[in-house]
Amino acid sequence: MATTARIEEFADATLRVVVRDGLAGVSYRSVAAESGWSLGAVQKAFPTKRQLLGAALRRTRSLVPAQIGTAPGRPTLRSWLVELVLRTLPLDEQRRRVVLVGMAFADRAPYDAAIAQSLADGDAEIRGNLQLLFLRAVHEGELDPSIDHEHLARLILSLAAGLAGQLLYDDVPENHVRTLVDMAIRALLTPAPTQAPSGGPPR
Repeated sequence: MATTARIEEFADATLRVVVRDGLAGVSYRSVAAESGWSLGAVQKAFPTKRQLLGAALRRTRSLVPAQIGTAPGRPTLRSWLVELVLRTLPLDEQRRRVVLVGMAFADRAPYDAAIAQSLADGDAEIRGNLQLLFLRAVHEGELDPSIDHEHLARLILSLAAGLAGQLLYDDVPENHVRTLVDMAIRALLTPAPTQAPSGGPPR
């Protein structure tokens, strides 16, 4: 049985192949060549390609950049969310690798239930953590209580994912990206105006 270190080594090699060639480039041979181990060693560690991809997906956390230096939601929820989204965008080589890996697995998810579940579980965990921050922000008077926390969390993840994908092919200066993210977060944290009854004046 392969050791934990060996499994992580093969998973890391798989991720490098994904970054370079996409999931289509992942095979026992390509991972063996990338890792420097024999084809038989990779096959012994992972009897199926699905198991190899699963190990690589779990290993993606090692690619995630260091967390924001401030405490969650500080100094303000809005400024912290801006920094959080920026951390997910391909604005340097390390973050670009993270985005490429994430998108490769997301593209595979509709055809692989295990990958889909793993990604969905990860998103659910992030949304749960965000909603705890939103509750605190409401208590501290920073977030309007009328804003739906689940919807807000999903929209923030959608903003990050959509912009990350776009920046892979449409290079935008980082200061412009920051302005876009700040505008979007400000809009998401602003409650919708109250609608007047039909035929009546706006309130």
